[in-house]
Amino acid sequence: NFRILRTGKLNDRGKRMSAFYSLQLDYYDKVLQKKKRELSAHEEALRIGNFNALLEELTSSSMRHLKHHLDLHISPNDDFDITYRNHLDAFLKRYPVIGSSTHSIVNSLGGKAVLDYVIIDEASQQDIVPGVLALSCAKNLIIVGDRKQLAHIPEKLGLEAPAPWYDCETYSLLDSCVGVFGDSIPMTLLKEHYRCHPRIIQFCNQQFYDNQLVPMTQDAGEQSLTLLVTAKGNHTRNNSNLRELMSAS
Repeated sequence: NFRILRTGKLNDRGKRMSAFYSLQLDYYDKVLQKKKRELSAHEEALRIGNFNALLEELTSSSMRHLKHHLDLHISPNDDFDITYRNHLDAFLKRYPVIGSSTHSIVNSLGGKAVLDYVIIDEASQQDIVPGVLALSCAKNLIIVGDRKQLAHIPEKLGLEAPAPWYDCETYSLLDSCVGVFGDSIPMTLLKEHYRCHPRIIQFCNQQFYDNQLVPMTQDAGEQSLTLLVTAKGNHTRNNSNLRELMSAS
């Protein structure tokens, strides 16, 4: 089918822009209505499927499976003392997941072990040099950090870096790795947020994260923020303030 469209009315720029805006408004209105219908359908599916009960069952089943696996594969009778480094293979078999700081991991492992995976948390507040020590113990490295949070506070030593991204006084371990490897390494945003009150994290979500975070906490109507005002006083004016701590607790 063919139709003749008279375009004379579009010769005027004002009328032409008005037509464009009307078409855009109509398009976004239809898209918004479609998304609302999809949201309602998903909410209804969750209601009918009793999502909370299913989530609780999945969580309980996963924990039972983990405990059963640990009971089958890890002996409760193994005992280690300060000489565990002399039996490191047996120690790592008994404790396949270990925790350490980047500063002490090399000494903790006796300089002999190479771990399958090393996960460095809070890498945006981690100095480069201790982080490099952890790299020497890893076959695979997972770096977790957030450059939108407070940066690390490095010690000013005045040492010249061999390359810009290795400047310990300017960059954190996270900054350095992103700068050195760039797009050659996969990066994933951890969207689910379990800590703050929903109204608090939503502020950060809108200001810094382009609404990509998914708050997992529930708003029960409680007060999300509290303002405490205390007199300055003439004592305890140092880096620690027990009175302020007691007021906040």
